[in-house]
Amino acid sequence: MLQAKNTGDAPILLRVLKEGAHDRGQGDVYWQTVAEMRVFINHMIGV
Repeated sequence: MLQAKNTGDAPILLRVLKEGAHDRGQGDVYWQTVAEMRVFINHMIGV
C-alpha cells in the first residue's frame, strides 16, 4: 500500500523493528538492519 501511494520513481524502504525502537536496534538486529540498508542502496545505485 505504501508503494502505491508513492508518487516518485524510486521505491520506498521501510523497516519496522519488532520491539518498536526508534533506532536501528542493538547487536545482531543492528547489523541486520545495516546489511539490509546496504543491499537496498547497492541495488538502487546499480552496484
